[in-house]
Amino acid sequence: MSLTNEEQRALEQIERELRRGDPVLADRMETAPTNEQRRRRVVMARRTAWLGAAVLMIGLVAAQGILSLGAVVAGYGLVIMLLSFGVAAYNRSRWTA
Repeated sequence: MSLTNEEQRALEQIERELRRGDPVLADRMETAPTNEQRRRRVVMARRTAWLGAAVLMIGLVAAQGILSLGAVVAGYGLVIMLLSFGVAAYNRSRWTA
């Protein structure tokens, strides 16, 4: 649905006044991710969490001692999972709000 010329002019006037009144907020509004971008980030984070779980399991299977290569790989898998859960939770909370 397109805007009429009068609505477009009013919107541009509001934009100019926002930029003049609070340029920091105006810049943040321009760079804020859209809901579609947030959805994609959540989906990617979920997939990455599964990858992290796979790396964790491979590391646990390969672990033979406390300081083995398998334990290091399992640690990386755990870090991947935790970071992806954090990204998903952050973007999901912002997306639904």
